[in-house]
Amino acid sequence: MDILTLMEPKVIKIAASNSDLKLAEEEVLVEVNRISLCGSDYKLFNGGYNGPSVYPLRFGHEWSGQTVEIGPGVKRIKKGDRVTGDCSIWCGNCPNCAEDKNLCQNIEKYGITKDGFSQQLKVVPEKYLYRAPSLLPYSVLALTEPFAVALHAIHRLSSNPQPTSEGKTLIIGCGPIGIAIYILLKYYYRWVNLEIYDVVPERTALLQKLFPDGKIRHSPNHKNGLIEQQSYGNLYASTDYPLIFEASGKIEALKTAIDLVKPRGSIISLGMFSPVVLDFGKIVMKAITVIGSIGGTGEFVEVLNFFEKNLNIIKPLVTAVFSYEDAEKAFYDGQNLKQNIKVQIQLSNGGKSE
Repeated sequence: MDILTLMEPKVIKIAASNSDLKLAEEEVLVEVNRISLCGSDYKLFNGGYNGPSVYPLRFGHEWSGQTVEIGPGVKRIKKGDRVTGDCSIWCGNCPNCAEDKNLCQNIEKYGITKDGFSQQLKVVPEKYLYRAPSLLPYSVLALTEPFAVALHAIHRLSSNPQPTSEGKTLIIGCGPIGIAIYILLKYYYRWVNLEIYDVVPERTALLQKLFPDGKIRHSPNHKNGLIEQQSYGNLYASTDYPLIFEASGKIEALKTAIDLVKPRGSIISLGMFSPVVLDFGKIVMKAITVIGSIGGTGEFVEVLNFFEKNLNIIKPLVTAVFSYEDAEKAFYDGQNLKQNIKVQIQLSNGGKSE
C-alpha cells in the first residue's frame, strides 16, 4: 500500500506504507478511495497557506473510502461501509466543543496540521467518521466535507435559515465552497433570489453551463473602493444585498461585500486572510454584521442525506480525476480555472472506482 507525502512545497513523494496497522478499541481501518483537492491543498502545495500547517505532510481532508477492519469498541460503523469524515480533529471535552466542535480549543486538522488521507490505508477514530446512506458514488462522497463547510456557514444565520424579505442574496466566489452554498440555498432551502459572481470569467462561464437558469455574473456591476462617502445617501444608495456570502478567500472580495451589503445587512465570511486593514467606517456607518465561519463538523449527516436525493446536481462538480501516480499533475492542472471545479486523486478502487 502506498502513501503520498508533500515533503515541501511542490514536492510529492510516493512511498510504500506499513500495511500491518494496529487498531485501538474505537478505531477503524479505512481503504481510501479518493481525495478531493481544495483551496487549502493548493496553497499547501504552493507554499502559501496562511494558517497553521506542517511539512512533510500526508495531505488531503476531503475524502471517501471503505472500511476494511474495525476495532472491538466500534459501534456505529460496520466493516465494508462506505465512509467519509471530519477534517477537524476535535477533543469533545473542552467548553468550545460543547458549542461548536469546529472551534475546539485543542483542534488539529487532518491533511493540514496532522497527516491526512493521501494514503491507501488510514486508521481513523470512529467518532470522526460518517457512513454514507445507500451506495453514494465515491466521487460524490468525497465532496461531503466542502458541502458541510458551506452548510455550516449557512447555519451561522440559524438552524433553519429563511431568505431575507428585503431582496437578493449574493455569493462572491465561484469556487467549490461558493458553488456549494449556491446549490444548498437553491435546491435544499429553495431560495430563489440568488446571485453568484466571480472575477474569473472562465469560472463563471463553467458554472453557467451547469446552471443555465442561474444569475451568475463575471462582475457585480461595482467598482471596488470607488463608492463616494460624501454623504450617507451616497453610501446607502449603492448597496443591493441584505445578505452576502464571501467564499472566495480574497480580501478584495470582502471589501466588495462591505461596499455592496445593505445597511444592517450581514456578511458571512469563510476566507482565510492574511492580516489586513478594512474600512471599518463603512461597517459602522451601515451597521453591518460580519460573521466568520470555519469547518463543517456537525453538518455531515445532513449533507449526505441531501446528496442521496440530488446526485445529478452534485456529480458534474467533479471535473477531473487523476491516479495517485500523477498527483503533482493533479495539483498543477487543478488550478486551471478554465476547466475545473473539483479535481480528485484516486488512491485505490475500494471495490469500485465510481
